Amino acid sequence: MQISIKKLEKICLKIIHTSFYLLLLSPLLIIPSLFYPFTTAKSFCMMALTELIFFTWLLLSIFIPKYRPKKNILLISFSIFLLILILATIFGVDPSRSFWSNFRRMNGLLMWLHLFALFISTSSVLNKKNILNFIFFSVLAATIGSLSFWMDKIGMPSLPNSKTGSFIGNSSFLASYILFNLYFAIYALFSLKKKKAKLLFFNKSHDLYNAFLTIGILIMTLALMFSDGRAAIISFFGGLLLLFLLWWALRIKKRKLRFLGKVMLSIFIISFLIIVSLLLTPNSRIQQKFGEVGGRARPMIWGEAWNAFLERPILGWGPETFIISSNRYFDSSLFLLGEYNHDRAHNIIFDNLLDAGILGLISYLSIFISAFYLLWRSYSKKRINFWATAIPTVLILAHFTKNLSVFDMPSGYLMLIFLFLFISLTTSQEPKNNKVVIRNKKNHFIFPAIFLLLIMFVSSLYFFIQKPASANIGAAKVLRSKKYNKQAYKQALNSSWIGKYQIGVCIADSMVSMAKDKSRELSLEEIRLIEKTMEQNIRSSRLDYYSHLFLGQIYNIHGFTFEKSKFNNAEKILRQAIILSPTHPIAYWELAKTKIYLGKNKEAVILAKKVIDLEPELLNAHVFLINLYRNISEDKAAEQAIKKAIKIIPDIVTELEDFINIQEL
Repeated sequence: MQISIKKLEKICLKIIHTSFYLLLLSPLLIIPSLFYPFTTAKSFCMMALTELIFFTWLLLSIFIPKYRPKKNILLISFSIFLLILILATIFGVDPSRSFWSNFRRMNGLLMWLHLFALFISTSSVLNKKNILNFIFFSVLAATIGSLSFWMDKIGMPSLPNSKTGSFIGNSSFLASYILFNLYFAIYALFSLKKKKAKLLFFNKSHDLYNAFLTIGILIMTLALMFSDGRAAIISFFGGLLLLFLLWWALRIKKRKLRFLGKVMLSIFIISFLIIVSLLLTPNSRIQQKFGEVGGRARPMIWGEAWNAFLERPILGWGPETFIISSNRYFDSSLFLLGEYNHDRAHNIIFDNLLDAGILGLISYLSIFISAFYLLWRSYSKKRINFWATAIPTVLILAHFTKNLSVFDMPSGYLMLIFLFLFISLTTSQEPKNNKVVIRNKKNHFIFPAIFLLLIMFVSSLYFFIQKPASANIGAAKVLRSKKYNKQAYKQALNSSWIGKYQIGVCIADSMVSMAKDKSRELSLEEIRLIEKTMEQNIRSSRLDYYSHLFLGQIYNIHGFTFEKSKFNNAEKILRQAIILSPTHPIAYWELAKTKIYLGKNKEAVILAKKVIDLEPELLNAHVFLINLYRNISEDKAAEQAIKKAIKIIPDIVTELEDFINIQEL
């Protein structure tokens, strides 16, 4: 049995086009039974469809040369960035974490490999004539999603509202996703003025598409405005202003007005660069103002990130290791704000510096510079029109500006790759012999190639989708079960490396809560199982503060409930946690509890006082010390601690008294 080259091409193109359309709808996917259902469902679907597209493209490119990658500066820049990420992962502090990431984010090297595979395959196969159809599918998904949080207004079940992220699960990520689709929709509106536009449906009537796009823009704009994604809102309207200035500077016919437009555009660009520079400058007026509006935690986190970067400036710490690097330079003032458990710098510059060092940041920025180059070179040579140049330019800058205070998730990365694909396709030159005739001949190697690639595809699905999904489902079962489920534990902890640190910490945190509120009795087998898991995690990631901390807490529970000798284990591991993050209060408090259990009361008091020294205005630090004194029957010392606390924080005397009345050590 044989298959012709022409038939192979037809089948492969059908698979790739259909998969890409489905990929653009994937941000709508939510599976409530999963652990982090808003993130993981979309990510697993994205990666599975990407693998299908990639391996189908490989088959196509083997037998038909015209589908092989073309020389493209954007592809070269992306390749260099990926290479830097790979090196940063290999030489980073935790290669496993960097490669797999976790279920909350799913932004590790594995995701970037999929994003690159998606870009190289689609940019080699897809045609610029289908761009509008792709945009319509993406805008359709965003419009449907934007409608979802209005359902409760008319008495229908709905997803969370826009302020809590609706179908994306987080307001910042929702706003980012909508930002892309708003500009795509605006581009489509301008493009439909051309009669040559080839549409998938209603090809003879553009009015229906115009109506749909107009309504979609209205619905998405409302969703954006009602979200808490302030960075995306500012970026959207700032982008519209930039789009207007570009039109003014380049499209106005009168020379004097056009010159004035160029002056205004120059002022805008210079002002933007100055503001960005001042935003990243510690204690500048712009940064202080940003702290007042956007939250004081961001500049503190950037300070942590900068100090960590200076320790490993060339290739950074490795992707997804912020939670390791930042704790070495933890700012205890974050406890005053109640924002002390961040896993990102919330700034695209600092995130890249930490993930892959200065090489990573330069290579990342080079991708956008390459995109600008392709757009404006093509515009100068009159290969593309103004809107096909200006709108992607504005969208890149809006996306970058938004990411100066937030970060992307899989749905946002999908839109970014779609933007790169748009730029690559619209700026590409058709070969002079663009009518390549595919001969209807048969090839004896087609079926062996299909068989080999099918094995690779199935293996990829198994290791990168099925096994992580199994671990995810197991974690959800463990955390939602009201009793010990040994099988679910094994499924969660042994199926895949993805999220293994995170799963261990989440289960340990859940056990600590259950032990505290006595909502469920913990078995010795269950405690030993999570202990073993956390011990393995520490051996794999010796710089992980939270694994040390939670293992210490589990040891304390074990010692208090079953074996007192475990207090010695807790003492040892919590000391290591303090070494890893000497300015983080929680390990001090937990070690102080251990000291009490061991009868070392004086050492416990010293640890509790150390936290007050770290942050004198931290209410919980004073409460802990006061309750500690009461637990060891030193009432006079407790009274003195109360007086000292009131002296330091006089404005919250009543709150302090309430805390003391209800808190326990």
